Amino acid sequence: MLTPLDSFEDWSWRVREALVWLGEEDPVAAVNYENDGSGEIASAFLIIESLSNLKLGGSKDNSFRANDLANWATGNFALRDALEQAGCADTNSSAKLGYWLRAHKNRIAGGLKLISKQVNEGRQVNKWRLVDISKNFNQII
Repeated sequence: MLTPLDSFEDWSWRVREALVWLGEEDPVAAVNYENDGSGEIASAFLIIESLSNLKLGGSKDNSFRANDLANWATGNFALRDALEQAGCADTNSSAKLGYWLRAHKNRIAGGLKLISKQVNEGRQVNKWRLVDISKNFNQII
């Protein structure tokens, strides 16, 4: 008897057990659990970092808001595509981009860490930036 797949106990008992009993490969063994989406997120981070350097190169810390990202995505197919592949529901909506950014806050992908900082003690919209962890080791924490 196989260990049932969490939340799919009935399916495991009815379908999976029957397939294995018939000599077929265990369908759970064929699932690749290694792709956690970090490749898509890394691609999005790299494009965002590149655009923030290009658009905000003169600023002190290259911080951007979700609204800035929405504006950049409007005119940039590569950014739009990367964000959609990384799970952003609507690249034209600063609210949806804000949700996506908050979902990936402090995430490290592609050697970059997405960090946020509160503006005016949280009374204004957060600013975001990507930090190269190889150059800014102290900001990993």
